[in-house]
Order: sequence, then C-alpha cells, then structure tokens
Amino acid sequence: MKETLLMVSLYYVVIYTGWEFMRKRQPFKLNTLFMAHNFILTAISAALLVLFLEQLIPSLWKHGLYSCICQDAGWTDHLVTLYYVRIEPQCYLAV
Repeated sequence: MKETLLMVSLYYVVIYTGWEFMRKRQPFKLNTLFMAHNFILTAISAALLVLFLEQLIPSLWKHGLYSCICQDAGWTDHLVTLYYVRIEPQCYLAV
C-alpha cells in the first residue's frame, strides 16, 4: 500500500508542477522525435513479420493449417523465440 500511495502522489506532483511550469510557455515541438520513434517501431514490426512469415509459410505448405496450430509443426524453437520477442515489450508496458 505504501508503494502505491507513493507512486500516485508522485504522479500528481509531476502532473501539477509540470502544468504550472508550462502554463505560460510554448509547447515543445517533438514531431521529429515522434516520427523517428514511429519509424523505428514500424521497422521492427516489419522485421518481425518477415521472420514469422519465413518460418510459417514453409510449415503451412508442408504440414497444413491444422498441424501448424495443434501439433508440433507450429511450435518450433525459432517460432517460440519469435513469440517471446513479440510478447515481451507488452509485458513491460503493463507494469
């Protein structure tokens, strides 16, 4: 309970002091930073998509859809690694 109250209090202090600090100032222009961030996320997502397709298409061709979903063909070491790489960043955001 102490940690929760501390973090909620810290959140409100940062929000309200930042609001007061920026009241008479121009907003920051961060368009370039946001565009670079979005490009990096898009590039990483595209690379993961290519890696998934590289593993899934041959497996689907050889074994079929049912076997890839319900049997070992869809759970190779490479695919499991890609599943973990894709899922991990979302776990950190939920904390």
